[in-house]
Parts: sequence; structure tokens; C-alpha cells
Amino acid sequence: MKPLGQEVWLFIKAVFEIWQGYVFAGVVAFAVAIYEHAKQRSVPWTAFKWGLMSFLFVSFFGAWREQYHGAIEAQRKLQELTGPKFEVVHGTTTTALMVLSNERGGVISKSAIVFIPVVVINHGAPSIVRGISMKVTLRDGRIFDGIPYAFPKPETTIMGPDGPSTILSSAVLLRRGTINPIPTGGQADGYILYRFPPEIDPELSKPGTTILFEIEDVDQKKYPTTITMTGENAKTFYVSPSMMPDDRK
Repeated sequence: MKPLGQEVWLFIKAVFEIWQGYVFAGVVAFAVAIYEHAKQRSVPWTAFKWGLMSFLFVSFFGAWREQYHGAIEAQRKLQELTGPKFEVVHGTTTTALMVLSNERGGVISKSAIVFIPVVVINHGAPSIVRGISMKVTLRDGRIFDGIPYAFPKPETTIMGPDGPSTILSSAVLLRRGTINPIPTGGQADGYILYRFPPEIDPELSKPGTTILFEIEDVDQKKYPTTITMTGENAKTFYVSPSMMPDDRK
């Protein structure tokens, strides 16, 4: 921290530089000189006093404004250095009708599901994934909020264009991203799986349906990702290798 006298001098210097920098200050001074020369009399003290006070006010405000915006910019840069900064990448989006049954084969429940492999890359300070949400908007404008879900069995098989893919049920992003902070330059990957009313299953994959999921960091900053369905089947099924059993990688 600088001595008070030095800070006062820096303030006065900043005020003078701003005052000097205004073009109209020179114009006014020139106009006063012409007036005094033409009228052969000095400008009244009251007018001179108010003019001086006006210029001082403008200069003080200009000096304060520079420091104020400088402080905001410094705070923004500090936030970038000390706060998390996520980059969200997703794989192949899969929609399906999930039917849960008991040991006797009886149907317990039905749900339309959306399954998306997601990788969260952290370019900022270490942070956990604080929360994830998903909602879908159908072509007719209806909006549905999803309910998070994790596959109950240790492994789950998903049919893709390249054939079946086996996924570790424990690879759900809500677990992987919330237990340990994602370090600077590191990443957390896993799947997000959300349930919706079973009757909208045929609409989920139709062109124009949008799927919005948001990842939230420890500072409650949200990173939205919108996927617009095209109605076409994917040609490849992308999923992170860490989501697969060791013998399937």
C-alpha cells in the first residue's frame, strides 16, 4: 500500500490529466480570452467560479470513473483466475422407452428416457459439479422437466448404430462430478439419464424437439447445452471409454 501523500498526488495528477484531456476545456479557455479582449473587461468572478467548479466536478468524476471501471475489470479477471470455468462436450443422444419389470415379468413402470454421455472440462479453479437439470420442448410447445435416474444394474447395454454398447451404471455424472472436485485442466465424464412421461417417447426423437441440459458449478454458474433432434439415426455412438467396463474398452 502506497503512502497517503503519494496517493493524494496520484489523484491530483489523474484529475489534472483528465481535465487537460478534454478538448472543450481548451475551447472554453480560448473563448474566455477572446471575450476579455473584445470587451476589454474580465469575466465576472461568479461565472468564473461556477465554470471552475464545473470543470473540477467533471475531472473528479472522470478520475473516479476510470478507477471504478478498472476495479470492475480487475475483479472480472480475478474471477476468471479463481473461479471454475467449465466446457461441456456431449456424445450421442439416445432416447428410448424404458420398461421396469419385476422378477415375474410384471410391468412396474414405464418411462421415456434421454441418455447422453457428457464430458465436463474445467479450465478454471477446481470445482465440483453442483447440479444437473434437463428439460425437453416438443414440437407443439409442450415443456417437460426430467427426473434424474441411474441404471439399477451394474452394467447396462445400449443399442447403437455400431451394435450394442455396455455402460457401467456407476458412471453416472451426478456421482463422478460431485464426489471429487474437477482440477484445473482436468475433466469428469459420465452419463446423464433423465426420465419423462412414457407417452412422449415417440415425440422425443422427432425433428424439432429440443433437449436442454444445464450443468452447474460450485459458484452456481450454469452451462446450458441445447440439442435439437433431427429425426435421423446416428451413424456412430460416441461414449467416453471410462464409462465402459475394462474388457469392453
